[in-house]
Amino acid sequence: YRRGQRYGTIICDLKHNRVVEVLPDRSVTTVADWLKAHPEIRVVSRDRAGIYADAIRQGLPSATQVADRWHLLKNLGDAVERYLARHRLPVRENPEGDGHEPLLLKSRDTIPPEKEPSERYSAKWDRVQRVQQLHQSGLGIRAISRETGLSRQTVRTYLTWTEIPRTVRRTRKTLLDPYRQQILDLLHQSHSGAEIFRIIQEQGYRGSRSTLAQYLAELRRSVNNGRKPAVRRRSVSPRSAARLLTRSDDELDEEDKLYLRRLFEKIDGSETIRSLCIAFRGLLAKHDRGGLDGWLSKALACGIREIQAFAQGIQRDYNAVAAGIAEQWSNGQVEGQVNRLKTLKRQMYGRASFALIRKRVLCYGN
Repeated sequence: YRRGQRYGTIICDLKHNRVVEVLPDRSVTTVADWLKAHPEIRVVSRDRAGIYADAIRQGLPSATQVADRWHLLKNLGDAVERYLARHRLPVRENPEGDGHEPLLLKSRDTIPPEKEPSERYSAKWDRVQRVQQLHQSGLGIRAISRETGLSRQTVRTYLTWTEIPRTVRRTRKTLLDPYRQQILDLLHQSHSGAEIFRIIQEQGYRGSRSTLAQYLAELRRSVNNGRKPAVRRRSVSPRSAARLLTRSDDELDEEDKLYLRRLFEKIDGSETIRSLCIAFRGLLAKHDRGGLDGWLSKALACGIREIQAFAQGIQRDYNAVAAGIAEQWSNGQVEGQVNRLKTLKRQMYGRASFALIRKRVLCYGN
């Protein structure tokens, strides 16, 4: 009922597009008991939770379990993201030799040169090494958490690091972005700020004059100090980079493809990961159940532990995953019902019991 603390279970009839039951928890016993009361069920589509797999085995051992395709892709994307989080990702920047001068950033957003590690950086690295030493000595994550005072999630993160990822300040998009090169050209032609504001307004600029004035002031200071405008760079999160590795070339623009090449050059194994991701998406798109064994063999032999762990999870859930690839059923409709349930829950938050939530969900449209 409160996020991250207690969950229920929603059960939908995929054939007739309706919710048939809402259970107060997601325990194996509760779900299995409900399934035992409905022996007519032959196919059950579910997410990847082991609780539901066990409940179906106990409640309807003869039913076909179908692992949801979207959750399979989500699990794969999460594995890729965890791998990338262990590395320092290259930043995005303007392509060299594109015929344009580089765009100016405010000084606080420019990328600083490499510095000697600060005291704060060194102290953090000492904590990381201590966590890894405790783990190598045989302590589990809970024990390390108690010993160091760090959360279990932080301990898990530290165990994957070979170095501390260096962050880069992100640049936010502004209404000036489409006009930056033109503004630079107009400034070189000795136009005043008022003239530049009028010209870009006529071309569709809807921002304030003060935003332009701040940008022009920074440009003039860089010229007066003999500095060249800095290359505009943007940091890339592991999640964003993971999306690029899991998408086909048809889904990427030229900037994405350029960044992907830089990622291949900097991150070992990224090309292997992308080929495996594209191949796995192909299995799902073509309902190619026969290709699953070959894909698993390649994934288990790739040498990347996050992808190997994902493949091992598929092996443990092999029949359901194979059915998810081959069968027409999926959890898409269920996710939509979950979204509606959350809306109803928020409308009644603090004022309603589970019984009322259940009635509102089940009586929808009646």
